[in-house]
Amino acid sequence: MTRARLPNRRDSELETLILDGQRFAAGVSFDKHGQPKELFLDGPKADSQISNILKDIAVVISVACQDGSLPKLLAKSVGRLPDGQPATVVGAALDFMVRMEPPKPRVAYRGIGEWDHR
Repeated sequence: MTRARLPNRRDSELETLILDGQRFAAGVSFDKHGQPKELFLDGPKADSQISNILKDIAVVISVACQDGSLPKLLAKSVGRLPDGQPATVVGAALDFMVRMEPPKPRVAYRGIGEWDHR
């Protein structure tokens, strides 16, 4: 599969993630269909090692999503606490991406050749 190029101007959402009392900035950008395809992460201290690692992780996640990986599947693959909450800021950022996914349209089959799109 080929990586999908995102439009130069695209919608984005920002959120502050708080984990263990530390604040992290997260941003999600969308493709032309409204699907989250790009993640931005920054740590509590600019240009720190953790901040730079988070930026690199965000690039890897973005490339994976643009190449067809679903944020939901990535979110299920990362570490979780016993209560299901994310164990790291990476998991929290992926959960944010999942929350930004548009709802799936409901389609009901009504009979031969009849579909009701809701």
